[in-house]
Amino acid sequence: RTLQTAGPGAFSPDGKLYAGIHAIDPGRTAVGCVSVWRVGVPAARVGTVARGKAFFERAAALAWSPDGKALAVAYGD
Repeated sequence: RTLQTAGPGAFSPDGKLYAGIHAIDPGRTAVGCVSVWRVGVPAARVGTVARGKAFFERAAALAWSPDGKALAVAYGD
């Protein structure tokens, strides 16, 4: 399975998780969600951060903390 993202992504420091920015809707018109996947076979989504339609600025960047326990997400607003 291929993990498809439409924006920046990063592996956690231990390499076990991958976070990526991707489309918020099936039509891929709004790139605004950040999802975290467990890496490996099978890969599995662990969680998603979405701000909802009330927010118009998309996720622009992300970064893991050095210990891999936190994920910072930057938005355009």
